[in-house]
Amino acid sequence: MKIYQNISKTNNKKIKILGLTCYQKVKTAGFISKYYLLGLYKIKFNKFIKKHYLFGIQVRVERLIDPKIQYLTDTIVNRTVRKMFNINKRLITASVLHSKAFAPFKGAFRGKSIVLVGAGPSLKDFKKIPDAIYVGCNRVFLKDDIDFDFLFSIDKAGIDKWYEQFFSYKPEECIKFIGDQNLGEKFQIPENKIPLKNVYRYITDAGLCVPNDFDLDIASVPLKNAATITVQAMQFILYTQPARIYIVGVDCTVSQKKYFVGEAFDSASRNEDPAHLDNVNIRCWKQIKTFADTYYPDTQIISVNPVRLEGLFTDIYTKGDTYVTQDGEIFDVDLENKSSICCG
Repeated sequence: MKIYQNISKTNNKKIKILGLTCYQKVKTAGFISKYYLLGLYKIKFNKFIKKHYLFGIQVRVERLIDPKIQYLTDTIVNRTVRKMFNINKRLITASVLHSKAFAPFKGAFRGKSIVLVGAGPSLKDFKKIPDAIYVGCNRVFLKDDIDFDFLFSIDKAGIDKWYEQFFSYKPEECIKFIGDQNLGEKFQIPENKIPLKNVYRYITDAGLCVPNDFDLDIASVPLKNAATITVQAMQFILYTQPARIYIVGVDCTVSQKKYFVGEAFDSASRNEDPAHLDNVNIRCWKQIKTFADTYYPDTQIISVNPVRLEGLFTDIYTKGDTYVTQDGEIFDVDLENKSSICCG
């Protein structure tokens, strides 16, 4: 009798020791079966499932995954985990930053007028509204007949030629908010350009899986991102709950490549379609109207010399040194308020 035998046939392999079958491998339709210890222990498997038997009784079942599918699954899971980690990190960062930047201004300007100033060409026709708080965007601070109380910027294209002038503008009196879109070097205002005094960072929902709707509590969540900084400035203004909001120089005409001052940035270099940006901005402003009508119905929103926003809010137009409605009636911009800024 042979002590060791290795017998191989088609779809069958046996190993015998002293005539006893210690191992056997059998291939059948769709499965491979392996027998150990005289058949007391058996494994039956294919690429999807593995079954374990002891004394002929099934004791365990394993679901198997094809290596390619496993690799793909692991890749998707890892990417999702990283994505969720980064999202949570941005949400936490927004809550920390915004509690410092925005929380002090909740309801701070009730009963007052605020003028939101964008850099569109129509700004040149604006006549200053007395006793109002002025919130400007990007390089509108160059309009020297307006004293701005707040300035917003987020995209380097808006102020990259005026960094020093922007941040040195009324450093003690004017509070500046600088956004972070998390969209890379082409968009980011460098951290080393930002002074430490009277300047606050804020976070937008750019890059999040599901963009935010407009939110009541901007002190704890990211601001809604858009193709115009005026959308974020408007979120802040509504949060302060003024009686009136005047919208000036928000023309939503990126495609015309014209501004109150300075040249338009080269949108093609960032693979951006100006006409699409115009439509995105108008859609955001329509969402703002719905949000404001719902949560701030007592705040009157007025478009001054509107272009693409015409008909969305109350419209008024410059006529000499006054403003008139579409019907030609004089619009009284005087509102009994005090322009002193309180921080809650």
